[in-house]
Amino acid sequence: MSIVKWTKTALDDLDGIKEYIARDSVHCAEKLEDDAFAAADNLELFPEKGRIVPERNDPDFRELNPVPPLCPFAQVSATQDNQVW
Repeated sequence: MSIVKWTKTALDDLDGIKEYIARDSVHCAEKLEDDAFAAADNLELFPEKGRIVPERNDPDFRELNPVPPLCPFAQVSATQDNQVW
């Protein structure tokens, strides 16, 4: 089994993203954090699941694609006559 090590930068980024999302939804922010740590745990079992980090070109350094959408959202647009669609 492999060991996943979080860098300080990655944890700081995750905290920042979580804080940003929590402005609108604490639930979604917590889900993001849970999903990120679950994905890392999954990498311990399946270390080749992530893609090789292109900047390093070293198979020991992997990254995951972003997780699927955390919570549903809607983008609202308004026309000049204030109709929402």
